[in-house]
Amino acid sequence: MSECFQLNNHANSELQRPRHYLDYAATAPMRSEVLEAMLPWLGSDCGFGNASTLYFEGRQARAATEGARAEIALAIGAKPTELVFCSGGTEADHACITGIATALRTTRALDKGNRHIVCASFEHHAVLEPVRLLKRLGYDVTILNPDCCGFITEEQLAASITSDTALVAIMLAQNEIGTIQPLSCLVQVVRKASLAMGHKVYIHTDAVQALGKMQLNMRSLDVDTASFSAHKIGGPKGIGAFYLKSGTPFSAPMRGGGQEGGRRGGTQNVAGAIGFATAVRIACNPVYMQEENARICGFRDRIIAELVSGTGGTYSGSNSGSDNNDGYYNGDYHNGGSRNGKGIIRTAVPIKPSDTQNHLSNIVPLLVAGTSSEMLTLRLDEAGFAVSAGSACSTGSLEPSHVLLALGLGKDQANTALRISLGHASSKADIDALLAFLKGYVS
Repeated sequence: MSECFQLNNHANSELQRPRHYLDYAATAPMRSEVLEAMLPWLGSDCGFGNASTLYFEGRQARAATEGARAEIALAIGAKPTELVFCSGGTEADHACITGIATALRTTRALDKGNRHIVCASFEHHAVLEPVRLLKRLGYDVTILNPDCCGFITEEQLAASITSDTALVAIMLAQNEIGTIQPLSCLVQVVRKASLAMGHKVYIHTDAVQALGKMQLNMRSLDVDTASFSAHKIGGPKGIGAFYLKSGTPFSAPMRGGGQEGGRRGGTQNVAGAIGFATAVRIACNPVYMQEENARICGFRDRIIAELVSGTGGTYSGSNSGSDNNDGYYNGDYHNGGSRNGKGIIRTAVPIKPSDTQNHLSNIVPLLVAGTSSEMLTLRLDEAGFAVSAGSACSTGSLEPSHVLLALGLGKDQANTALRISLGHASSKADIDALLAFLKGYVS
């Protein structure tokens, strides 16, 4: 009891100083509109019913859940029947990858293209782990490294597809470096290969970071499955969804009472679905999204302009992974920061000012030479800033970011990474304070 009291006192003392939250790629604070929409479905007067039951309370819960499903589906260009609610992005990725692989094992002969999987090395662990599981179960796996700018190329993908390929997994927007992959072009490569081989190769995309940051249309993208999460856009934690294109073979990994059309067992999270739909309604509104992207991109460009000297220059480098890969930072745009103090600040990938076509507007991946990610993150925390050294899901690991290693950085360089990510509550005051701290830190 006393230990808990001391921990709470410590937390309260930390909260007394101004806090600047700058880790929206990890999670976003819940929007007030989301909480307001969820509250009626969390109480005892109404909305608490099990959506699988036949009486009034159950019908009420089911109608609310289906309304939320239809609203989210409309926002991403899908049919309501193609959207499956689940617990979050991690479960969504697992379900899509293992669900397709398992279904194909039972519907195709072993020699008819169902034993090979292709995925990018910079995928979230929620994708990499089920792929590794399938590899242990006998699947062949090809891992594609991005180029030094953080992109998978069409030529690269085409060369990786074989007659045994069943599934390709390429994330739409990278969660640590913010690169937006040319997914439509990559999908066309997969479709062309499918026609040539005479069997379909399915494609999954992790769209967790893309939702609310860019206009999405599953029909236009032509992917077979995609994953989403509510808490990245100001919705509640514990609710996500996956898109399952009509006709895609799928064997449900989570079985139970047949909920979600038999594709995901378990009592539906009605309040979560309502909160998710409310967050989507706000974040995916085209006018709001355009205005918010412009505002956030202005913050991002200012951070880069004031911490990394120069606004141009050519970018060149190799994907060698050498710890002494100085060529990786050739070009004025990446040489900068304080040369006489504790460190030099660089961007981990080349980001041109106001570029929202190839990079998310809200993610700023930095490398701060002369310090470790862990030490700088802790010092920022002490000063009132919440930032991360990479994916929040790998916090606590002593290993450098697998994403930065995939780009060709050596371990020493990758261990200097700092990820700043912005969102709906980010303000000019947050940016002013952050810049003042970092400039003082490296000077």
